[in-house]
Amino acid sequence: MVRQGKSAVVIEASVTGEAGPAARALLTYGAGRDSRIGASGAAPPAVPAPEACPAFFAADRKPSFAHHFDVRLAGGARPMTPGAEPRIVVWIRHGDGETPGGLPALVALADAVPSPALVLFPEFAPFSTMTWSLDLTSAAPESASGWWLLDSVIDAADGGYASQDMGLWNDAGELVARARQMVAVFI
Repeated sequence: MVRQGKSAVVIEASVTGEAGPAARALLTYGAGRDSRIGASGAAPPAVPAPEACPAFFAADRKPSFAHHFDVRLAGGARPMTPGAEPRIVVWIRHGDGETPGGLPALVALADAVPSPALVLFPEFAPFSTMTWSLDLTSAAPESASGWWLLDSVIDAADGGYASQDMGLWNDAGELVARARQMVAVFI
């Protein structure tokens, strides 16, 4: 435990392996409380329904982890589309209807699509997440249909790094999470 206040606690967790540190997480949990302010969050981008969108991953080039998700391209561009805006907008859900809900399932969805920095790549090249943060904007995120809309855009890319901003909405158009990611690109 790093800090505990009247309504929030901050916890740090680290994962190490034989090669040294692998990941470090800083988690903040806060209890809801009465407040005179409120905002509904950003509106989702206007996109077609999931059923009207093509698959995001090509069947012959689908990464192994992607077999666990149903991902549909709703806007933006595919990886390796130089000249396009570095934005990827997808409808995403778990491919297995038996996947339990809750925060771990939501975090998996939020991290299942590659960085929109790949849109800028002329051909495939390595990339790696440097930092990733997730802020939940809903106390109990739910999607009646199981579909979630993820909008991810690069806001800066230079010197071998790219910074991105992400929003995640449920199928009712309610913002449930915001995220930031910094990736190292090797191209």
